[in-house]
Amino acid sequence: YDAGLLKWKNMANDEIKKSLETSKKLLELVGENGFDKENLEKLFLEKAGGDRGALLWPLRVSLSGKKASPGPFEIMEILGQKTSILRINLAIDKLRQGQTEKAGNAIIATAISLFCFVILLGFTFQFKID
Repeated sequence: YDAGLLKWKNMANDEIKKSLETSKKLLELVGENGFDKENLEKLFLEKAGGDRGALLWPLRVSLSGKKASPGPFEIMEILGQKTSILRINLAIDKLRQGQTEKAGNAIIATAISLFCFVILLGFTFQFKID
């Protein structure tokens, strides 16, 4: 899935990453015996506060890879703790990869602009000399 799907409303990538890391920490606190829909829902809704989407949307997408899917609590209960954490880590990596690609594209664009400038500058000097 595209990393842009992890975005809830106008969240920046850093906010999405922070949300996913919060979810991961919450999952790491839950014991195997308490890893069921009801306990997970209670834990996450208490942490989410007013804007539940900021915590739950990136989590659900990281777990399912889909825009429309069952809720994150149902998915986590089925996947289990280890797989849920693994998928969250993959989503965080996906965000990092997207940032790296953007930085790489910016460097390439700058290099191309500089190359074009040097060529134009060379033509300018050539015409002034002749």
